[in-house]
Amino acid sequence: MKPRLSLAADFTKKQGWVLQHNESDRPDETVGQTSGAAGADINSRLSGEQRQAPWERSAPQGDASGGVPAHSAAAAVESSPSQTTSGTQDAPVTQDAPVTQDALVTQDARDSSAAAVSEAGPWLANDEPAAVFSAAASDAPEPGAEELNAAEITAQIALSPADESPTDFISAAELSAALAATTTTHPASHPRDADTAKFTATSLGEPGEEYVAHAPPIGAFGSEEGMGYEPDEFGEDHTAASKRRGWIIPLIIAASLILLVCGAYLVDWIVTKDQVSQGTSIGGVDVGGLTVAEAEQALEKAISPRYESAVALKAHGRPVSLDPADAGLRVDLASSVAAVGTRTANPVDRLKALLGNKSEHPLVVASDSARLSAWVQQAAATTDVPAVEGSVTLTGTEVVVVEPVIGEQLDIAASVKLIQDAWATGDPTALAGAELPATQSPVRSSPAGVKTAADEIKSILAAPLTVDAAGTPLTVGVDVLAAALSVAPDSAAGFAVTADTAAIKANYEAAVAATETSPADASIAIVNDAPLLTPGVDGRVVDWPATDAAVNAALRSPEHVLTVVYTVTPPTVTTASIEALGIKEVIGEFTTGGFAYASGQNVKRTAETVNGALVKAGETFSLNGFTGPRGYAQGYIDSGIILDGVASKAVGGGISQFATTLYNASYFAGMQDVEHKAHSYYISRYPEGREATVFEAEDGTSVIDVAFKNTYPTAIIIQTVWTEDDITVKIWGTKTVEVTSKTGDRYDFTSAPKKRIPYGQTCSPTSGSTGFSVDNTRTITDLAGNELSSVTSTTKYNGQVAVSCEPAPVVAPPVPEAPTPPTPPAPGG
Repeated sequence: MKPRLSLAADFTKKQGWVLQHNESDRPDETVGQTSGAAGADINSRLSGEQRQAPWERSAPQGDASGGVPAHSAAAAVESSPSQTTSGTQDAPVTQDAPVTQDALVTQDARDSSAAAVSEAGPWLANDEPAAVFSAAASDAPEPGAEELNAAEITAQIALSPADESPTDFISAAELSAALAATTTTHPASHPRDADTAKFTATSLGEPGEEYVAHAPPIGAFGSEEGMGYEPDEFGEDHTAASKRRGWIIPLIIAASLILLVCGAYLVDWIVTKDQVSQGTSIGGVDVGGLTVAEAEQALEKAISPRYESAVALKAHGRPVSLDPADAGLRVDLASSVAAVGTRTANPVDRLKALLGNKSEHPLVVASDSARLSAWVQQAAATTDVPAVEGSVTLTGTEVVVVEPVIGEQLDIAASVKLIQDAWATGDPTALAGAELPATQSPVRSSPAGVKTAADEIKSILAAPLTVDAAGTPLTVGVDVLAAALSVAPDSAAGFAVTADTAAIKANYEAAVAATETSPADASIAIVNDAPLLTPGVDGRVVDWPATDAAVNAALRSPEHVLTVVYTVTPPTVTTASIEALGIKEVIGEFTTGGFAYASGQNVKRTAETVNGALVKAGETFSLNGFTGPRGYAQGYIDSGIILDGVASKAVGGGISQFATTLYNASYFAGMQDVEHKAHSYYISRYPEGREATVFEAEDGTSVIDVAFKNTYPTAIIIQTVWTEDDITVKIWGTKTVEVTSKTGDRYDFTSAPKKRIPYGQTCSPTSGSTGFSVDNTRTITDLAGNELSSVTSTTKYNGQVAVSCEPAPVVAPPVPEAPTPPTPPAPGG
């Protein structure tokens, strides 16, 4: 077996580490004093620049590109002076030379030529001490190199035996000295009791790669493949020295610290006799180390801008300025400093102060609550907003609006507290722009409610009110409308606008009422010998409740038009009912004439009354009933009558001629005779057996009448045509029958009675006539000629009374009276 020295270093990847020399950590111990000549030689070489601490040494120099030099050493140790290469001494070892992976290969004993040594780097040079181990990384290992673990790299340094190459050999003593010179950190016990001895590394080399190196166990030196020495031969004295140093150094350090602290405390106590403790601040102002007077001056200088300047506040959004002095706010600087005091005897507190501990103290402030409250009240007097209730009123036709305003009052107590709290915090300027607390006084109305009511009134008064009364326009002026409007608060936040419809109605009620109409019955009349139908007309009556209810809507409508509401009243006789009467043609007529003037006037008056009379199917027509009383009041005059068979006069006389004419017209129309009576004696201008007379008592009661019944399914209309010579009566209807009349000869004649009217009575003498009887037969057939009825009636006429008037009696002439003798004169005359 070839003896081989293995120096194993485990590199854990970090960023370019260099193994530090332990000289600075062990100033009381020289490096490598484990062997005689080799150690002394190493110690002599570790001087001057070479003995600099690792942090004082310059970084390794790379090539121009920043890379690692081509020739790098895996490890550098101190060799003996006798160990040289080919008689030439190598250049000094660079203490921080980086080691690349190229050099981290197993150097077998057979590779002991000078070229191999030179290629490995200056680690075998014997003229410079091996002070440090350096490590770097290259991109790839040399061919033949062992596989490198990503976390650890083991560098093995092998030396050949002396018989093969004396120059490649280093002694165990030299190796021990070299190891002692480069060891920086030892385990707690002897190295052989630990797995590894760690080297301390500092940053060095190219960025991005780091390594930590570990020394191999001590026992490795005594293995059969080592240098042949016993493990206990190295490090025994070194371990004992390390143990002694372990308790002496901490003891010295502790004693030094105690003396240092006590001295500092004493000095601080003397220096700060009348000063405020270090690290003390009042109201944010640092007064530590100042005397009481200086502290007060410092506070006054720093605090004045904060506590003496006016603060801008807001009250109800309006700016107000708070002058602290006027408001009774002040800062007691002396009390603020006195409350803190000067130095403290508590060593802990003083030590904390020396070490930078801070102590914050508040300012001593004072406020006069009464003055501050007075200031707030003064601010309230100029900024408070009184509550205003909204309203809408009318002045004539002008709408007057008062906008509602919610009242705002400063909360005196809350405002005082806000200011006092800020005053006590140490920075009253933080109040700048703050809003003082306030309370509100609500009002019932809202701006929206006021606006709605005002807009409603303006809309009502935008134009006069037009009343449409069945097409007739009526106008109610704006001034009238305004006077009728009223405004009252509603149940919410608005107003109710009410119109007095009765007051408005008074301006158009009469005119609207005049537009009412009564219904007009449909009628039919004979005009120009033809029936003329007049349609019925509906009546209209104002529906006042409905019209009044529409006023409010009309006032608020854009058109401002009130349409009067009517109730329609239909006529009693409708147009359709008249059309259904069947008035089409003349079905019977008769004419009489030869009346005197007085009789003619009464006949004319009766004809005017009866003309157009409508007799519906099944109804009975009565002449006395239709005309009613025929007196002076009705336009009738005195005319001849027959009274007790003797001609006389009475109001309404002569009507019998109209009665006879009417009777004959109904006779030939086929009407059913209900009542008629012939004159007591025959009058030559009437047909025998087909004439009639009428008579009423003075009170208008019917005594003798002409009446007939319409037995046909259609109605009839009686038409009268009067002239000064005659009277004609026509009956219009629907012709369904034919009527014929036959009058027989006279029979049963009687002589005329005589009557003498005494002198002095009204008397119209007549010659009188004989009386007789006569028969009349009426035959009714349908239009086809079929007989429907045939009735014969007998009329008996009395003879006309021969009236004679007694002449006036003869009166004897009066006997003349004897003349009266003259009276003799008086004596003496």
